[in-house]
Amino acid sequence: KSGVLQVDTIFYTSWKDGYYRFEACRLEEIMLTLSRWYNIESVFTDDSLRDLIFTGRLKRYDDLRVLLKKFENTRDVRFEIENKSVFVKKT
Repeated sequence: KSGVLQVDTIFYTSWKDGYYRFEACRLEEIMLTLSRWYNIESVFTDDSLRDLIFTGRLKRYDDLRVLLKKFENTRDVRFEIENKSVFVKKT
C-alpha cells in the first residue's frame, strides 16, 4: 500500500465559491457553522436532534430562514428564530 489517502477536496474548497458542502454531518456540527456565519446561538430543545444526519450544499450568503427551511423540508425538525437564538425543535 502506498499510504496515500484520497480525499474529495471539493468538501474543503467549496467555501471559496460561496458554498458549504457537507456529507453525513450531524445537525449539531452544521448549526455550529451557521452560528459562526450568522452570529446566532443554537438551542436544541431535544438532544436527539443533535444527531440528525444531513448531506448537501448550502449557499454561504442565503438568508438564514431559507437555509433552515431546507432542513425542515427533509427531516422532522423545525426552527424558531428569536432575536439572536435559533431554537431547534422536533416537529
